[in-house]
Amino acid sequence: MAKNISSKLFYRISFSLIGTFLAALGIRLIVISQLGADALSTFILGILQYIDTSFGNVSLFINALILVVVFFKQRELIGVASIINSFGIGLFINSFDYLQIL
Repeated sequence: MAKNISSKLFYRISFSLIGTFLAALGIRLIVISQLGADALSTFILGILQYIDTSFGNVSLFINALILVVVFFKQRELIGVASIINSFGIGLFINSFDYLQIL
């Protein structure tokens, strides 16, 4: 029984990491193409006009802020994948910047 639960958790975390990586890659490609962006990325790009930091850092901050609000309003909605996605998007985008992949 414990092995079954741990293997399910492993798969959920693995797929969450893969999905977060692909979402961050998509966001990065959209932003560098300058062909438009989703609402949150547009908001982050607007913030970047006024402060000198990276896109990933602002994304981390805003996603953490959203996670805190949801935690106090409806904490049952937050799971492992929510935390991975909230922090992973910004970290993966920062990794792309640091490694100069895109």
